[in-house]
Amino acid sequence: MDFYPKGFPQEAQNNVEAESILASRDFDSARQELIESKNSEYGLADKVREHLADCVLRVWSSFAHEACELGRKNVWNVVDIDKYVRKFQEHLIHHFQAEKGYDTRDNSVGNLWVTVHRKMLDPKCAVRLKYEDDRLQVAQQKLPVESEVGTTVQVATVLFPNRSKWLANRLKERGWDKNHTWGRGGPERKTVQRILDGLAVHEGTLEKIIVALNKKKIGSPVSLMDIPSD
Repeated sequence: MDFYPKGFPQEAQNNVEAESILASRDFDSARQELIESKNSEYGLADKVREHLADCVLRVWSSFAHEACELGRKNVWNVVDIDKYVRKFQEHLIHHFQAEKGYDTRDNSVGNLWVTVHRKMLDPKCAVRLKYEDDRLQVAQQKLPVESEVGTTVQVATVLFPNRSKWLANRLKERGWDKNHTWGRGGPERKTVQRILDGLAVHEGTLEKIIVALNKKKIGSPVSLMDIPSD
């Protein structure tokens, strides 16, 4: 799948992809059983659509879990989590509708969106309840604080080591340090330090980094596509 949010860690992507493979296999097996059943000539679109909705929710739940893990590491806040989780579900439904949304006679199973959301609105929907509990924990956790000497008490996890190395090398090529991007259209030094520490920043910050670096070109201009995603 190619619709992960920018900066979503590679390990998290791998976990979601693994669940997608397993869920898809289970769906394919369920659909094959329906094809081999005595009523397969009728298409059985409703039953196929129910199985496909379950497949979607399994993969969505995996992504939601990884998103909340980023919240626990103070990479995303609760608003970011919900925004990305909702958008991912939207893309996911379109993906599975196109890839696997066919009944036992290979006709469309109909509106998968409606079935997925009906399941989620069920008061006993386990994946929705788990997501709500996880997001609540993120909302209630304490943010990192700074001591009187300015050191961070809670240590953040390094999520983007290759991005950190890439920026360090680009700065070194130019004879710069973290202070040099400011004034050249780039972020201020504390934000640059976050990148060098391997921590998450907004996509707009990365765009500013590119602007600043290109003020002193070394070889070909750099672009957002050059920045490692991990």
